Amino acid sequence: MSKAFIGKPAPDFATKAVFDGDFVDVKLSDYKGKYVVLFFYPLDLGLVTTVLAESRRRLFDSSAATVFCGFPQEWW
Repeated sequence: MSKAFIGKPAPDFATKAVFDGDFVDVKLSDYKGKYVVLFFYPLDLGLVTTVLAESRRRLFDSSAATVFCGFPQEWW
């Protein structure tokens, strides 16, 4: 996997995601040509993630795709 550097394009990655209640395959390259906000958070944030998801349009430019990336505590 490529390394990420500040001020440079992010390296492509692929993962599973939940979209509209279904698991789907997602790649960063799916968003090519769009502004993307990658928001990383620990899975145990609970209600905070729900509030962020519901208010994302106010938090970020509505033309940007917002991708929330949760990870388990052992990966902190």
